[in-house]
Amino acid sequence: MKRLPQWLLKTTIPDWIIALAAVIGIVVAIQQTRIIGLQRRDGIEAGRQTDAIRRALESSAKASQGSAESMRKTAGYARGTLEQSKKTLERTIEMSWDQQRAWVGAVRPHGEAKEGFPLNVTVTFKNYGLSPAMNLKQSVTLTIQPPGRRVAARRSDPTVYDSCSALPPGEEVYVTATWPGLLTKADVDAIRLGKVLTVFVYGRADYDDSFGRPHHTLYEYRLEATRTTWAATSEHNEMK
Repeated sequence: MKRLPQWLLKTTIPDWIIALAAVIGIVVAIQQTRIIGLQRRDGIEAGRQTDAIRRALESSAKASQGSAESMRKTAGYARGTLEQSKKTLERTIEMSWDQQRAWVGAVRPHGEAKEGFPLNVTVTFKNYGLSPAMNLKQSVTLTIQPPGRRVAARRSDPTVYDSCSALPPGEEVYVTATWPGLLTKADVDAIRLGKVLTVFVYGRADYDDSFGRPHHTLYEYRLEATRTTWAATSEHNEMK
């Protein structure tokens, strides 16, 4: 039987305990180092995955923003198209109404300046449209004044008002205004010359069409030197 080494024979139990503790410490240190390495590797991998997730979320957010912007533009275009279609439809309806509406005009007056007679002037209002003129109100003002002066109603000018609830298409109504007193020879001569006195008849007609829209007609006529014919002036004549 071989003999044990002297160093082994001299080693005491406490020495063995210390040596064993050292070995265990080394093993523990190695294991901890390995665990730390694994944790570090896992942390790096987790960081990479986190970066990938963040990039994916950022890309998704950008895509969502682009999609939302595209949807806003599409919605804006749709609203614009809808508004344009609405305006086109309204214009189409308006044009259709204009084709079917009432048009009231003041037909050329009738009246003659004769010595010894009153001056009676009758204005005819006719509906030239395709539907009735509703709530028609007419006025006729007769005035005698120097030529060239702007026509303006005076308190002494006779004005006649008339109205009717409805004027059918093609129908007429008549309104007559009378200058007070009898015309003298001097009056008739002054009117005939057209340089001293001029006879004007003017007024308006207000009415609604069958679609409820308000309209008006303005008119103004001047008695010619013949004392029997009337001519429309260059202004104050319109139909709307």
